[in-house]
Amino acid sequence: GNGVLLTALPETIDYTGLDFSQVLISKAQSHFSGPNIRFLLADIAKQSTWQDLLTYDFIAALAVFHHLSTPDDHLKLLRNMKQHLKKNGICFISVWNLDQPKFAQHQHPDNPRLFSIPFHGGPKRDFYAFEPDELTSLAKQADFTNIIPSQKVKNLYLRLG
Repeated sequence: GNGVLLTALPETIDYTGLDFSQVLISKAQSHFSGPNIRFLLADIAKQSTWQDLLTYDFIAALAVFHHLSTPDDHLKLLRNMKQHLKKNGICFISVWNLDQPKFAQHQHPDNPRLFSIPFHGGPKRDFYAFEPDELTSLAKQADFTNIIPSQKVKNLYLRLG
């Protein structure tokens, strides 16, 4: 993304941000810099992206999972995230709530969980709508424990212990 998560983190943090959008990486680089901050142009859905990454105390996937179109893709990403978390590491996942009337017109006729929505006035992008407990179920399949689902929105807080 655009690196805005850094505004909520301590300045002394070692930070690696990933996105497959050069536009967002460039925005992040223009707003945030430092010896312990790096941004990588990469697609986290590709296994090759994870090969050279370290292990981390905290991994955030903010507005990421709903861009992947299948539960298999979600599960693969969760497993990669778990593999790259340190012992007692924390993972936070946030997805958009597409279960809103304003999105109904963008729902695919053949699959009610897929939406094709114009993004910022540009071309349509595909989005996946999660069922209420689906992320929790996928996290369990990826062998996460200490799963804390949000009761009001479809977000997860995962802690490895």
